[in-house]
Amino acid sequence: MSMIPHVFRRGAIYYWRRRLPCDGRCRMGCVSVSLRTADTRLARMKAISLTARSLADFEQVRRGMLSREQINAVIRIKARQVDEELTAQLVHDQINGGLPSEGMMGLAWDQHATVMAETNRRRASALADKSPTAGEIEILKARGWTPQMLHVLEGVLGLRGYFGSTAHRKEHLQDLAREIGLTDNEPEEVLRHIDMAALRGSAAAYDKFAKAFAINPDDDLTVAFPEGRPDGAVKSLSPDNESVASLPAKPSSAGTRPGGTKIQEIVEALVSDKTGEAEWDAKSASQARAIIKLFSGYLSEVHGIDELEGIRQKHLDQFDGILKVLNPRHGKAAEDKTLPVSRYLAKYTPPASKHDGKLSTKTRNRYWVFIGQLFARAKKRGIDTSGLNVSLFWVKAADVDARSEREKPATDRVRAFFSLPVFTGSAGADSRKVKGERAMYTAGPHVFHRAAYFAPMLAQYHGFRREEICGLVVGDVGDTNGQPTVVIRKNAQRRIKNAQSERIHALHPELIRLGFVEYVEKIRSLGYSLVFPDLVSPGSTLPLGDRLYDELRPGFKACGFTTHQLRHFFNNDLKQKGVSEEVRRDFMGHKGESESSYRYADAIYVEHQLEKLTLVENVTAHLQRQDIKLLAWVERRLVAPWARESRTGRSIPRRQDADVD
Repeated sequence: MSMIPHVFRRGAIYYWRRRLPCDGRCRMGCVSVSLRTADTRLARMKAISLTARSLADFEQVRRGMLSREQINAVIRIKARQVDEELTAQLVHDQINGGLPSEGMMGLAWDQHATVMAETNRRRASALADKSPTAGEIEILKARGWTPQMLHVLEGVLGLRGYFGSTAHRKEHLQDLAREIGLTDNEPEEVLRHIDMAALRGSAAAYDKFAKAFAINPDDDLTVAFPEGRPDGAVKSLSPDNESVASLPAKPSSAGTRPGGTKIQEIVEALVSDKTGEAEWDAKSASQARAIIKLFSGYLSEVHGIDELEGIRQKHLDQFDGILKVLNPRHGKAAEDKTLPVSRYLAKYTPPASKHDGKLSTKTRNRYWVFIGQLFARAKKRGIDTSGLNVSLFWVKAADVDARSEREKPATDRVRAFFSLPVFTGSAGADSRKVKGERAMYTAGPHVFHRAAYFAPMLAQYHGFRREEICGLVVGDVGDTNGQPTVVIRKNAQRRIKNAQSERIHALHPELIRLGFVEYVEKIRSLGYSLVFPDLVSPGSTLPLGDRLYDELRPGFKACGFTTHQLRHFFNNDLKQKGVSEEVRRDFMGHKGESESSYRYADAIYVEHQLEKLTLVENVTAHLQRQDIKLLAWVERRLVAPWARESRTGRSIPRRQDADVD
């Protein structure tokens, strides 16, 4: 192995070390840094970067710079000066009836102090030549900044450099130099360092004034209730033994450091980046916020950590222990959004939660992907996250034969499903059990054209995914050269799984025979945008497919399969009947594995599709075509009878006979 300059090895780990330059402004000795790696190549890359930066810093020392003690002295002197000026100005304003001065540019005292603190911090940092980015503006808004505050910040920063290369006059900088024991003839480099330190002192003084106008309710609770907060102890999962333990509502903040970076700041920057670059849609952003909110709330309430710098690998390991026992139905109750995280975890972890299930491997991996992206975004901010490794918690799926992972339903079971009263005639439309019977699954004279009727057929004859079906809008059903078609594409209601999921199908003859086209036209004439408005509950954010699954659950349970397994049946049936894999991939919305089958060839044309689609087993031939009959509340454009009043905020008609008249 060739030698790496300035690097030595201690045990298995490489270290970088350099002797400090001989200069009166720099103490004698060496600086030594662990490279935190045993990999030679990685150590070489890190060492090259450190050496290059050290050469620049040493050259700056030789040209002349302030010591740490001198910088701190300038910060204290300038902070005291600004503090005295602000105090005098505040007294002056109070004497004048509390009217703000012109220098405050129309802002209240707390707003003005906040803006000026941010201005001075930015001018004293590497950001001095830049206005806030879109992501940083979103972070400031999240902190409570008003449009007027942002406007003032932009205006003040726009004046940078207008009066010279430094924020303060040269005479003032020379005065500061004399106060810390320097001469009147210090070089420009030294004055520039004094200028930067003075800006930091000003920022500290403005910060003090901004905080003087704020009231911290947690501090007041501590004073008012020294024996403990009035809401008492809360329950949460102990990270050591995975059992519920009593925890204080606000633990000590031993894991945080003054001046650290709030987790929420990085969350907002991450969401702004991902949505701005169109990598995330609204649903992805919502998922990321919810997952990181749970993670950061756990750190805050259990460990007292609110800042990224306080997170350690052991905290990730303990959070992973929580995910392993977390109830998969967590977050479904209306109260969950307002519960403190500690109580939330107590509710959905043993012993309070007795749910036998657990989060799937895929779901847990999704948690760690979002948390990993949080750390990656923090690294861009300059925060050292090298000691945090989320990949250790990614769980590889069990090595099982994919064919046996989800059973493909037999033809006789599929025929039995489409022979249920939902399709042949029911006593009513309600799927709930009343007096031991479900009207929707009790034989009767009514055939209602709705999601529960057409959605399983779309899965059976087209292989569409559940949310692809439930999220169809009326504009997705049309015709191509006279042939009725269904288009799967992203719309305002839902996204699609990936780019290749966008596709167009010629409508299967059975769906045409059973009146799907006429049904869509009737829904369109009523002014609905969704093809299946009966799945919508005002105010609900749950996937539409959840409602469909709830209605069809008794039928699925009786026949032993689900909607997604009809997609498996569709693909398997076409394969057994000789349809090529390339064509089946086009129908299923899967990506081809070769350049010739995917990149250099279009999907199968609509005019050639029916020849293949009609090979799928016809399991609805026994059904008679019925005149289109909508659910009564859909036809009258009423709110769903099963919608919750707490979600809609208005009275809901709940006639139990509304759909059997």
